[in-house]
Amino acid sequence: MKKTALFSLALLGLVAAGCSKTDSWSLAGVAPAGVDTVYIMAPTLAGGWYALDSAAVDSRGNYGFTLPRAKGELFRVDLGGRSVYLTADSTESLTLDSLGVRGGSVEAGLFNAVDSALAAGADARGVLRALNGEYASKAAYYATRLMRDRRLQQTVANRYSEERPGEPLTVVLLSELQRMLPQKVSDEQTVILADEIGYYDVELMDRNGKMQKLSDLVEANPLVVLAYADFTTSDVQGVTIALGEAQSAGAAIYEIGFGENQHQWAAASEGIPWVSVYQSDAGDRTHISQYAVGQFPTYFVIRNGSVVGRTSDSSELPNLLK
Repeated sequence: MKKTALFSLALLGLVAAGCSKTDSWSLAGVAPAGVDTVYIMAPTLAGGWYALDSAAVDSRGNYGFTLPRAKGELFRVDLGGRSVYLTADSTESLTLDSLGVRGGSVEAGLFNAVDSALAAGADARGVLRALNGEYASKAAYYATRLMRDRRLQQTVANRYSEERPGEPLTVVLLSELQRMLPQKVSDEQTVILADEIGYYDVELMDRNGKMQKLSDLVEANPLVVLAYADFTTSDVQGVTIALGEAQSAGAAIYEIGFGENQHQWAAASEGIPWVSVYQSDAGDRTHISQYAVGQFPTYFVIRNGSVVGRTSDSSELPNLLK
């Protein structure tokens, strides 16, 4: 995902309230004009975001959530393309207005500092200044999602390696850094740095409300097809037929569905005998950028944990599976 989350909430008055004596926290606020649904997003291990819950905005613009407490967890509130970050346990009240965050956690402040820097056209040096030395923070990882810069990537990857060795995000950062570094050249041969991971993980929700991870399917099956499909097009039936044939050929299927809304996708995907998850327009699209998906459908063949083929032509999928 390369779209910077802009923070310009002149019409927004938002209060997040929590009490350490309970197992839940609440969020209530007034959405900007034109927003009819507000989403609470939670981070995945791969560094992306998924929709944890959503709330409809009433005729006065009000909305509210009550969610289980997750100590130290970071959340993102999505309001019609604008995003605000907060932690549920570090602050009793969080107010957001046109001036930015007043109160709240250091981490939430860092996220908004990164957004402000990028909105102002900052380069990598400016983003690093906005992080104020907190290069092992989640905000620093978030910055690498929005700005693909070797200097920024190297700074964050090195700090993660020092302070968070072995964590999934560290592995991703180091792998991406390797691809950014120039090839090492000797007198006799060119050494190309190999990827540390053969595919990017995806974690999205299926029609039953269960989070499904691509990595669970890959670990359990030697052959997996990762498919990106638009459920609003007339070709969706052809995609379903192609994936059904791939499943019959022994492949496990992880299908990411797009549509005008989640209810439309859920109705269209009913009865599909494989993992089918939904990608909302308001959700994080890190994996779309990672896989460089530019059209639908797009298929990836993952064999023994490595991507070995890609096509946007359903008729080519059987050959890739061979």
